[in-house]
Amino acid sequence: MAGARARSFSAARSIRPRGRGVRFIQLDDREFARRVKRGASADLTASGATKIAGSLNFKDKYAPDFPRVTIREAQPGRITSPAELERLGLVAPPEHFAPVSPRRRVSHGTDKWPIYAKALAGAPRNRDGSGPDRSRADYWWCFLAIQWGHDVDATAARLLQESPKAREDGKSYALHTARQQEAFRPAELARR
Repeated sequence: MAGARARSFSAARSIRPRGRGVRFIQLDDREFARRVKRGASADLTASGATKIAGSLNFKDKYAPDFPRVTIREAQPGRITSPAELERLGLVAPPEHFAPVSPRRRVSHGTDKWPIYAKALAGAPRNRDGSGPDRSRADYWWCFLAIQWGHDVDATAARLLQESPKAREDGKSYALHTARQQEAFRPAELARR
């Protein structure tokens, strides 16, 4: 089982192209992965997890008749390159952002937390338009908590208390959501 897990982990982490002048596409390259998600019109907030063919897709919107996951098309052994993905129109252009002012007020830790209800109220609508996108609310709430000086573990633990989605999806979801924000942690706090 450990060997199978290790093989699936490495296969999921990179696309392994072959050939002269072809480089590995590391899915750890967040910017390129984000561009592929945007270009392919994928769910930008998805974790990257996959469902196993033959299993049931348990989502509230499908209840009580949960559909069975099926494979529509497979191309075993198919290998691609970044250039081919771009040629097929599956890579969005790079985003350019205005530089951030270096003079930012930084909190050096606090016992206060963002108000989850505000994050939920400010979230965009979910796909079917029935309510706020709870994943985006969780993402934004974690972003604020990290900016306010809370560490990843404390933020994940608090998210489990605040968010019904985090309680539903468990500790790994909360940790994943909080860890995504670590890259945006102010430099002054990262050195503490």
